[in-house]
Amino acid sequence: MSRYVFLFKDNANNQDRDCVAYVEIERLKDRSKDIVGRFTIHGACYCTSFGNDYTNSIYDYDDVTTILTREEFNLMQGGEVTDDIINKLLSDENQVLFDTVIQEEREYLSDEYGLDEEDINEIFDTYYLDYRDRGIVSYVYKDAYDCGYEEAESLGITDSRRDDIASRYFDYERFGEDLIEDEYFLELSDKRVVRLNY
Repeated sequence: MSRYVFLFKDNANNQDRDCVAYVEIERLKDRSKDIVGRFTIHGACYCTSFGNDYTNSIYDYDDVTTILTREEFNLMQGGEVTDDIINKLLSDENQVLFDTVIQEEREYLSDEYGLDEEDINEIFDTYYLDYRDRGIVSYVYKDAYDCGYEEAESLGITDSRRDDIASRYFDYERFGEDLIEDEYFLELSDKRVVRLNY
């Protein structure tokens, strides 16, 4: 399985679900000697190109939290990676910085979804990828019925606006309970259901 390490947090877009970026470290290592052009940055629900021919990947260094210097960060935005950059991303100092970002992200999840520390620990313990930010939570439903109702509506299985037979007789709670068995869903101790992004 790939290992993703923290690259930066975009503070200019701090309310954006996708404000934390990671890189797949093994791919950087494999290409560090001759990487030119672009590579991929990742989050729980996105991946995008990062490099000199992708204009949307230009971030202002003053608006990001990163272990890299301005010169190193701008090199990466230009599609270049050095061994020094890789070593910094793998350093204990980068992990300490990421721990600070994780704490900010935990506070965001608490404020946004009313999750307590135990809930967030359960979400992070259940989520099996390396990401540890708000992007791993798609939505928090109040219970299995709410989950089943919203998911059935979003999938087009039922349409409550039309009040058709399927909407009147569809068992939303049972559907929600079935969904909870899937890795994309997690039922918390208070019966709320979290939809996870993979």
